[in-house]
Amino acid sequence: MINPTLSREDLARLYGVSQGYLGYLLREKKVPLPVRINGEALWYSDEVSASLPRIKKMLEHRKKIN
Repeated sequence: MINPTLSREDLARLYGVSQGYLGYLLREKKVPLPVRINGEALWYSDEVSASLPRIKKMLEHRKKIN
């Protein structure tokens, strides 16, 4: 079984967004949701890597609109 290893900071860095914008993406369920282990929110690296192309494309599209 794969253990969740990515923190919120790691996720923000991988997606290239701020912590605040990452919160927005999480509320809108645009990015994979975390699991809580001992009170800490962690993400599975395989889920994040699978979503990376889709998220990057969505972010580029939003930049063009603004």
